[in-house]
Amino acid sequence: VFIDNDEDQFPVGVVQMPDSSYLMMLSYWGNDLANERIWLFKIGQDSEIVWQKVYAKWTLGTNDEDGYNLIKNSNNEYLITGLYYQYNPGEDTNARYERPMFIKIDSTGNEMWHLLWGINEYFYGSASKSVFNSNGDSYGVGQNDNAGIPGGYAGAMFKLDGDGNQIFSKNVPDSTKRGISTTVSLMQDSILFVGTSWADWDDNEHTTIYKTDTLGNILKEKELLQEPNT
Repeated sequence: VFIDNDEDQFPVGVVQMPDSSYLMMLSYWGNDLANERIWLFKIGQDSEIVWQKVYAKWTLGTNDEDGYNLIKNSNNEYLITGLYYQYNPGEDTNARYERPMFIKIDSTGNEMWHLLWGINEYFYGSASKSVFNSNGDSYGVGQNDNAGIPGGYAGAMFKLDGDGNQIFSKNVPDSTKRGISTTVSLMQDSILFVGTSWADWDDNEHTTIYKTDTLGNILKEKELLQEPNT
């Protein structure tokens, strides 16, 4: 699959659809800013392209839209998790900030809704992974760039409902550790496991798994790796 033979592009997510076809999300890194968006391809059983669609076309086209994660729920609906850059309301459009982005689509690739997290709250950050619960709500993880940490950012959790409304965001583990939350999984709709990489004030790197409830409150934690600053 090629968008432009002269530019860099690679798949960042593939999920199987009920008809045994596959939905593939492609990341395009190129100089053609009109294509710097999010691309989905439905690939048939014989490796043919059934359809291809482009998302985030409601942006200016120069906002570096990236999709990092593609997941499916039991209703055969799909959620794209990623980031884009956008200006604050009422500010100069040249001053853009990184924002978490979520796009939900149906099985034919039609957009159901998109959520650009925290525009009116001046939230800066990104989202990298998501998971659905049985009610159709979803949890995403990523980073909060304005957590109040000098010289850094904090790992973050986002919860949104099935209609694309913000429910809450929370720093995981808290707003004192510089880092990013990169993985999330759900157990029995009541417990989340969030993997976070963070640095202490001596610049030692830590990788920690956190067990949380559905409000993001930490129930237990286990450090898996520590890399001293040498």
